[in-house]
Amino acid sequence: MSGVAPPEDHPLLVEGIINDLHARDWQQTPGDIGHVYLIRALAQAGRSDVLHRVYSRTGVGSYGGVLAKGLTAMPETWDATRDGYQSLNHFMLGHVVEWLYEYVLGVRQAPGAIGWRRVLIAPCPGRLTEARGRVLTPHGPIHCRWHVKGEKLHATVVLPTGLEPPMEAEFVSPDNTRQRLSPGTNEVVGGL
Repeated sequence: MSGVAPPEDHPLLVEGIINDLHARDWQQTPGDIGHVYLIRALAQAGRSDVLHRVYSRTGVGSYGGVLAKGLTAMPETWDATRDGYQSLNHFMLGHVVEWLYEYVLGVRQAPGAIGWRRVLIAPCPGRLTEARGRVLTPHGPIHCRWHVKGEKLHATVVLPTGLEPPMEAEFVSPDNTRQRLSPGTNEVVGGL
């Protein structure tokens, strides 16, 4: 929505998207091209909980539905047809990877950053209680692992070392508290 609608209208637009998804029993309908923009609109609005509902469905038009058919790679179409003509190893519907790394795991470049010199670690747990992963950057991998315990999010973040100048990193808890991170291993606890 950034640049398309005035910022003051974003909450109303997000509410409209959520209402439409709810009316469709959480079936997403933006198509291949619009799919990434649906993900970004909801993730940037802090609504990973909605994306979790959409993607954990098991019917047609969901990643759960693809898994329910026994596939281990992305099909060419949401119905995951096995007719011998459609690719069953196709990344057309793989936009969800951006959300998984940047919002669920929380590892992304800071706004306006270039070349991964400034990063944010800002997990959006949604309905999950843990996540772990690694993001390869031009300066080395960033490892992140988090879990929810009670009303807190506990995270271990490992940033590349030996960089001059060092990578600037900030941890943003789901409750929006912020903590500076240092090169190497960081243990942080934040509120939900």
